[in-house]
Amino acid sequence: MTEETSKENIQINHQTLKSALTSALDYCKLGRYDYVLTANDIPKIQKQLERALKKHSQEPQTHTDVVANCVSGFANALVQDSFTECFKSGNRVSYNNTPFLYFAYTIGVLIRYCVLLPVRAVIFFANLLFFAFLIVGILIVCPIDCYWRKRVLLFLFNLTCKGMCLSYSTVTRIHGEVPKHKSGRIFVGNHTSTMDFAVLCQITPFSVIAQRHPGFMGFVQNTVCKAVDPVYFDRKDAKDKKKVAQLLRDRTFDKTAQCPLLVFPEGVCTNNKFSVQFKKGAFDLGAEVCPIAIKYSESSNCMYQNSKKMGFLRYLISLWTQWALIADVWFMPAVCIQDGEAAEDFAHRVQLMISKQAGLTPRQWDGMLKYVQISQKMIDEQKESYARQLGLIERQIDDENFSASMTGSAQ
Repeated sequence: MTEETSKENIQINHQTLKSALTSALDYCKLGRYDYVLTANDIPKIQKQLERALKKHSQEPQTHTDVVANCVSGFANALVQDSFTECFKSGNRVSYNNTPFLYFAYTIGVLIRYCVLLPVRAVIFFANLLFFAFLIVGILIVCPIDCYWRKRVLLFLFNLTCKGMCLSYSTVTRIHGEVPKHKSGRIFVGNHTSTMDFAVLCQITPFSVIAQRHPGFMGFVQNTVCKAVDPVYFDRKDAKDKKKVAQLLRDRTFDKTAQCPLLVFPEGVCTNNKFSVQFKKGAFDLGAEVCPIAIKYSESSNCMYQNSKKMGFLRYLISLWTQWALIADVWFMPAVCIQDGEAAEDFAHRVQLMISKQAGLTPRQWDGMLKYVQISQKMIDEQKESYARQLGLIERQIDDENFSASMTGSAQ
């Protein structure tokens, strides 16, 4: 068997396996390219895969089929990008396409930017600075063992969050009863923006585990949020992650804690239409998990905080210039990990519960891929992979920058 024939057979086997897997997974497909799988589905998939392999192995493929499969893969990567669409910002609907509507739209813009914006900004900063001064003062003056110290701090923190939500006219519709706080119970929710925390804490105070931020967000974390004993971490520090994992466990089972711990297991903000993979950190503690689903109305299309495109203050301005923000919050009953269930499966099960309740499309992408920069080496490796599948590379000279002579004519 020649080298070119061997390459062709490898490509045919690869495409056969890909087609067989697609056919085998078809019965558990959700939407265009989402799949919902459990451990019980594995035997079914094995049988479906065996049938599909027998079927596809009998279908001969030519070089034209191989090229068509590659082109189809390129097109699917462009059209059906199931990752980046989780982080696309929404666009405001344009309705000022007639003279009368344009006049009404202009009046609305003047009201939102000349009246609502300054009034809401004053309310926000006055509320924040006033309560930050009170909270820091109590933390400094009152001893730790003071009976009413923690109660007053939680009360002031709750008022601070109410003032924040008032500054951008938030209407919160609460569904279900808030589970009572107790040791060994943790709350998890989907994540759209930093203001998710304020929306939930205006209902009842929560402590939180979050990324440490600089600037204005750092000021808020170091003043107001100290009232609820938050746990901060740095994503870039591997040692810090291990330390935070232990703090998370200790905080969850702390019998002296007066407010529950809230975790956003996605780790990133999504655009109010999708949910991405829930990390297992909050699900392998052996604690009860209380899911919280948050969904903002379609009119609140600026609620998504795209941190890669705008800073926090610019994001606040976009909120202050909205007429109102309407949020639905569902508190669901506590769930526990089942016997023999892995932490990853438990996290996925809770993700599906929250997504179904809030009308979100679940994705199993790691949200931290949002911050990964694609290097030229990765691009070259992908090019080389496709060139090898097509049988166009005869030799490779260098690991990073490969050069290959191309065959003169198609077989």
